[in-house]
Amino acid sequence: MINSQTGGQDELGSRFFEGTAGKTVMIGTPPVCEAYTTYFNWSNAVIEIPYDAANVADIIAELDARPDHLNRIRKDNLMNSLLRHDWLYRWEQIIEKVGLNTTPEMLSRKTYLANLAE
Repeated sequence: MINSQTGGQDELGSRFFEGTAGKTVMIGTPPVCEAYTTYFNWSNAVIEIPYDAANVADIIAELDARPDHLNRIRKDNLMNSLLRHDWLYRWEQIIEKVGLNTTPEMLSRKTYLANLAE
């Protein structure tokens, strides 16, 4: 579905970051853009269903019937969020770009996040 307000341009909204950090099982149509494929490139980050799907209740019921699968998606979303989407990683990119060294506090935070992800 092409959005007439954006001329068909998709953007990555903050709801994807918030959803994965909150262990949400997201369903819907993810944006078709480089940012999404870069930051959410793991399996089932969003369970894709057509925008106009008439059987959403059936899809949700099928998902609910697979609690182990849902738990795996939740874990994967949280783990990827911890290891990729904390502000630490954005700051790290900025610091590297300007030629500064990573601080001990940044390394400590990275270790903390890795431990949480396990």
